[in-house]
Amino acid sequence: MSLYLVGILFWVVVTSGLVPAHYFFVASNYLILGVAGGLFSIANTRIAMDTMPVMGRNHFFSLFTVFASLSLGLAPIFWGVFLDILGRNEFSIGLFQVNRFSIYFILLSLLGIVTFFLAKPLVEKKGKPFDSAVRDVVILARLKLYGRFFNR
Repeated sequence: MSLYLVGILFWVVVTSGLVPAHYFFVASNYLILGVAGGLFSIANTRIAMDTMPVMGRNHFFSLFTVFASLSLGLAPIFWGVFLDILGRNEFSIGLFQVNRFSIYFILLSLLGIVTFFLAKPLVEKKGKPFDSAVRDVVILARLKLYGRFFNR
């Protein structure tokens, strides 16, 4: 979340006119946001899988995936409507230019800060050590596959 907040705060200073949008800075920021988004998504999925009961895990995971995908798909539509409602009203506070995009990224950073503090108490309880998880995925999954193939 800290890496994500750095990426969003970069967009706050760019959209407010404090820093020019140079290609190198924008590309670096997209790399930072991509890594942060991937890490957050993996951590979110792991916590969700850890909190789901073993019975019906497939059902709950499919519900989690559907709701997460719907919210990720509908969020840009709602943000777009919000930006259209704000219109092209612009003003300055010193060097800081306030426009609809700077307001959007300020609100996005506030949501990120709230998420940062709400996600902090979540701790994975049943995590496996990395070597046993790799062994289960790589070796035991293939043995099960071969066992199904040769038992026919």
